[in-house]
Amino acid sequence: MLAAMDAETTEQRAQDARERAHKALDRFHLSREAVAELFRLGENDVFRVTDPQLGRFALRIQKPGYQNAASIASELAWLDALANEAIPVNAPVIGRDGALLQRAGEDEEAPLAVLFGWIEEAPDAAVADESETFAALGEVLGRIHRHGRSWEPPEGFQRQRWDIDGLVGEGHIHGPYRAAAGIAPAQLELFDATVTAIRERIAHLREEHRAGWGLIHGDFSLANTIVAADGPVIIDFDDCGWGWPLYDIAVALWRRGGDEAFPRLRDGLLKGYERVQPFPGEQYACIEDIMMAQRIGNLGWFGKHADSPLAEVLPQRIEEAEEAEAACRKYLARLG
Repeated sequence: MLAAMDAETTEQRAQDARERAHKALDRFHLSREAVAELFRLGENDVFRVTDPQLGRFALRIQKPGYQNAASIASELAWLDALANEAIPVNAPVIGRDGALLQRAGEDEEAPLAVLFGWIEEAPDAAVADESETFAALGEVLGRIHRHGRSWEPPEGFQRQRWDIDGLVGEGHIHGPYRAAAGIAPAQLELFDATVTAIRERIAHLREEHRAGWGLIHGDFSLANTIVAADGPVIIDFDDCGWGWPLYDIAVALWRRGGDEAFPRLRDGLLKGYERVQPFPGEQYACIEDIMMAQRIGNLGWFGKHADSPLAEVLPQRIEEAEEAEAACRKYLARLG
């Protein structure tokens, strides 16, 4: 019964998303033959748009409740600036009115929509050497961070802060881990103890001027990378904001923390990064701490997305909590 209800909910959401996408297409310089095909339902809904005259695009329909119009416009302003510096990101496409941010309908409350170019993955991307891929990613990330420290944002620029409170505080950007279903009381106690340890170990990073503070991607991972023919292209800046370079490094690595390949991938990522600029030395020792913060914070994401139509979301929450529990025990044991 639950699976049937979830399937029905998902199909209804998909149908609603298709209707919004159809309305959004009219806001961009596309031909009448342009067609939007649902590519992914998620935090935001993504469509692959095929225009026989102009080629392919990616249409993102924003899910209400996370970013507002001002913060999305700020994301797009930075993306546009990055693209203008030939940094490989997926640049937004202007609408008929000259603005990058549009609405999927005439109503002022209609969902926000953004159009991007479509990036084709290289045929041999899946067989590329991981160490080389991570080194290439590190180099692009170094360029993004260098730009994020030196670029002067326009007036009214608004993005979140990936500081200590944003990472492990009650005001976690993706929601507090305590709000996530499927976490046992004993696990919560363990997570609380781990967060206390993390806060103590990264407290010195509060001195933002010493830590390379600037604009960061906020969700830098292989999932948000397309390896094109000319190298990696970074996509999905929906989580970008102010933070430490360390956070993007940790997000790229945290799911690989238990792999034998972890030291090689970490070193490859940092080697590529340092081709562009030095990685802040005081942050190197905190990589594991921020990886743990990301793992625990990820549980908050499940709490915030409790209304997900995906049938597997609750089992996945429980599995994530169990994996986080094991990782926390190892982390605290290493600290003594």
